[in-house]
Amino acid sequence: MRSKYTFIGFDLVLTLLLFCFGCATLTTPTALQVQRWQLKAERGDANAQYKLGVCLMNGQGVSTNYPAAREWFIKSAAQNQPKAPCALGIIYSQGLGVDRNNDEALGWFRKAAENGDPEGQFHLGVAYAKGTTVDRDYAEAVKWYRKAADQDFAMAQYYLGVAYAEGRGVEKEDSLAVGWFKKAAGHGDADAPYDLGACYELGIGVEPDHQAAYGWFLLAKNRGHDKAASRLAPLEKELSEAQLKAANSWATKWKSVR
Repeated sequence: MRSKYTFIGFDLVLTLLLFCFGCATLTTPTALQVQRWQLKAERGDANAQYKLGVCLMNGQGVSTNYPAAREWFIKSAAQNQPKAPCALGIIYSQGLGVDRNNDEALGWFRKAAENGDPEGQFHLGVAYAKGTTVDRDYAEAVKWYRKAADQDFAMAQYYLGVAYAEGRGVEKEDSLAVGWFKKAAGHGDADAPYDLGACYELGIGVEPDHQAAYGWFLLAKNRGHDKAASRLAPLEKELSEAQLKAANSWATKWKSVR
């Protein structure tokens, strides 16, 4: 039955640039904010150095300049700013202004992870799951996903759910997969609601419930999941007007949760 729906799984090649994740993004700053961070960074403020690096990497408030971003991240990391090592891992893993170097990236992700940074823990888990410059080790991947998930990092919670759904690195347990998918959905993940829709439609780890399935698929659609819309029409034929209204109301309320 599961072949009808494909969980992302650990063999996913990450096509999104990793700096779309939380360790190297900021709310769009004003030009004045960037100027203030520049002044503070030049005076040695580690947090300002990190923020300035993010702006330079993402072209927020200034022109994109990867080499300059890297230099500010290095300065910030040298002062033990917690998110700077993860940002450097992203720089090297994506080859942003430098030659791509997975060994260097892994070292920075490991430093971030061992310092307790959840984004670094997640990326280190991905490296073990994919076998990037390390031997593939799903159990080790799950260990790092769990550390990040326990800090409410949504992608890690989703991937931990996938681990339980597929039985990779842990014993297969669909009910635990559902639990982690719900946690990830509660923190804004878009893939988790889609997989929850599949679980409720097919009765994987939960009792079948087509109204709940419709609600989860609708939530996934509201969050931009490109396959969720195609799952709604078949369920609409099975639900009453009252059930559809209830599911729509539920999904609308969830849409604002992040």
